[in-house]
Amino acid sequence: MFLRAAVLSLVVFPSAVLADPLTELETARAQANAHFQAADARVRSVGAVLSAASEAFRGCRNGSLQFQFTGAITRLESARRTLEKGRKEAQALRASLEATRAKLEAAHGRRNAGTREEAVANEQLYAERLLADYVRPLDTTLVPLVDEYTAGIAAYSQALVEYAEFCKRPGYTVSGGAAFVAGFEPSVERVIAGSEHLLTTAAEAKKASTARAVSAK
Repeated sequence: MFLRAAVLSLVVFPSAVLADPLTELETARAQANAHFQAADARVRSVGAVLSAASEAFRGCRNGSLQFQFTGAITRLESARRTLEKGRKEAQALRASLEATRAKLEAAHGRRNAGTREEAVANEQLYAERLLADYVRPLDTTLVPLVDEYTAGIAAYSQALVEYAEFCKRPGYTVSGGAAFVAGFEPSVERVIAGSEHLLTTAAEAKKASTARAVSAK
């Protein structure tokens, strides 16, 4: 059950020569980059947590408990696969954002300005579109999705650890195992709900970003 942590890296686009009033773009870009790098580090960290939790889970040799836990682990594994689908949707969102950025940069490069005023207006338009359609969605949509994936994997890992810790306790009884599995249900439901929310939100965000990429010019 080892999960290879996804690495979503931010491509920093070339600097544009902007008028002083447009420094908001540069500030927002630096902030988005910092937030994304931090989120990426959390993904890598939770991969190590999952590896340790999976190893602990596999260490349980109580056949009776394993049998009682079959339904719960099946549902947990389904939720983990949903989390991975959500991660892939987030990766597709990132690709769509990069496509938008590339189109905006290409369109900006094709614009001709006959006067200084036109040149400043072109830079203003370019900066506004880049901020609205690339930088802000990356910071306020993609980064939270990455963090939601991290939280989901952390919750899944914690569920495995709880099972492994119960398995190690002495004095197991069938009734005690049944009580544990029944009490474990809220943990399972949290992982399932989180995975479904991530997949739905990421898919909708990707769809919206794809539409922006098509209209970018």
